[in-house]
Amino acid sequence: MSYRDCAEKHGIPTTVLHRHFTFKTQNPGKRMKKQGGQCVLNNQIEKLIAESLITCSSWGYPLGIYDLRCIVKSYLDRKGKTVRQFKNNMPGREFAMSYLKRHRQLLSTRLCQNIKRARTQVTKETINLYFDNLEKSLNNVLPENIINYDETNLSDDPGRVKIITKRGCKYPERVMNSSKSSTSVMFACTGTGEILPPYTVYKSLHMYDSWVIGGPPNSRYNRSKSGWFDSQCFEDWLLKILIPFLKNKPGKKVIIGDNLSTHLTLEGITMCSKHNIEFVFLPANSTHLTQPLDVAFFRPLKVAWRKILTTWKNGPGKKESSVPKQRFPALLNLLMSSIKENQVSNIQSGFKKCGIIPINRNSVLDMLPPDVAESIDDDTDILQNSLISILKEMRYPSAEQPIKKKTRRRIDCQPGQSVKVHCEEDESSYSNISYTEDSERVNAMENAVVMENSISGSELDDDVRSVESDTETELRYDKKLPLGVQSFTDLKFNDWIVGDFTNSEESKQCSSKNTLFIGNIMSVKEEKVYATFLKYCPTKVDSGKIFMYPEPVDLCWLEKKYILGVVKPPIVLRRGQLKFNVDFNAW
Repeated sequence: MSYRDCAEKHGIPTTVLHRHFTFKTQNPGKRMKKQGGQCVLNNQIEKLIAESLITCSSWGYPLGIYDLRCIVKSYLDRKGKTVRQFKNNMPGREFAMSYLKRHRQLLSTRLCQNIKRARTQVTKETINLYFDNLEKSLNNVLPENIINYDETNLSDDPGRVKIITKRGCKYPERVMNSSKSSTSVMFACTGTGEILPPYTVYKSLHMYDSWVIGGPPNSRYNRSKSGWFDSQCFEDWLLKILIPFLKNKPGKKVIIGDNLSTHLTLEGITMCSKHNIEFVFLPANSTHLTQPLDVAFFRPLKVAWRKILTTWKNGPGKKESSVPKQRFPALLNLLMSSIKENQVSNIQSGFKKCGIIPINRNSVLDMLPPDVAESIDDDTDILQNSLISILKEMRYPSAEQPIKKKTRRRIDCQPGQSVKVHCEEDESSYSNISYTEDSERVNAMENAVVMENSISGSELDDDVRSVESDTETELRYDKKLPLGVQSFTDLKFNDWIVGDFTNSEESKQCSSKNTLFIGNIMSVKEEKVYATFLKYCPTKVDSGKIFMYPEPVDLCWLEKKYILGVVKPPIVLRRGQLKFNVDFNAW
């Protein structure tokens, strides 16, 4: 066949046919290069870079377009190769996009989501141990008797959408009321795809009849001060939703969920055990891998909720600043109806992806980063494993000693003045700076939780101070018995004392000498007492009389010779404040 006949038959120019035929004749066994500019990197290097990008992404440290350009620049600089098309050997964005196009079978660009570092601490050992126990717990349990539960929030924000606007408009806007409020809803589903009635918790101190009208069939409603599930709400969900659903089912029943403290109560476990219902808790910080509702159900649920919310805000609710509680049940009913079409397949896919039905630990292990790389040759394998070792150190950092926070001191400085401290001087240089009482820091501690401690004498260490305090406030006195302090002859448990730390061993930890502290005796020995000490709390009402426990609680031993006297027991006020019959201002 001639060149002309072949060109007419296949639609290929005769010059192309002639060029390829000539090259094959002169260079048998070789592949002809493409016409035009050639790739800067050979195929092996480009594939190695692609594998490295995939490795970084699988370990939770993905690289972007700019990072890819920097990698190529670094490689060219190390090789001593200069590419005239690249300014300072830095590839442009067009190179990166063409690289991704050449390797579109391996690479693609996606929007990533941030996860907490605690979630990255889930290891293969943790997952294997979880499945070892799960196999025993789910032995001979029917799929319809396996229930996964989890709570989520339905927000009042319909989210952002793409719109059509004028070219060059940087900040397009949409008129629609929204807020940061949300409503908590507990969802539960079986391994066969059946959804239990939802359980809603409002943020309120009281309930009203209009808040429960128009919702899904058999749904329940409750309220809490925070708007989230507490132990009482969870127990009510067990009693009103879960147990009625499972009590008539034959055989063993298992409910799977996270190990939140509000989900683990003695009363709840006792109620479930009466109906042959057992709890199985997921590993900590692993719900993104092991929770079927999180993996396959909540995302389409939230997408459907945003559509329903947008429709409502464009219609009946366009004048409402947020979703009223009396409107929420009807919207929730629309939501449950809209997801009914795909709910069974989504739930079953979630149980399968999480390796629960059927039991398959590899389904979860495959979502964790690989320990060993699979590469094209030995040199590439060594390079990939070196990269993995670095990423492993970043993902699973070794345990380090936490840095102890130093006590901050407020500087008495007039507005407009500058302060200078020489770095080369030791801590004694602080003596040149005057300090005022940090009343703001003390006021910020007024809302701290009062920590109660009960310590037996056998648990106390004579030589070590259990907790160091960095928030005590100084109580000065003039070598006389302070007002409100009485002398003592004997000390016993629960007595309130005033300790003088001027010459004690703990004086090194005080910010200044000649300091008094009020404390409560926890244990008494021959020549010393073990007590928890308070800090002074300045207030406008009852000034000089209000004290409270510091955070953390300050516990230490104090010799009896350093106890100045005793005071009367305090009156317990709100927010952990204690009112003593003393006058700190006169001390």
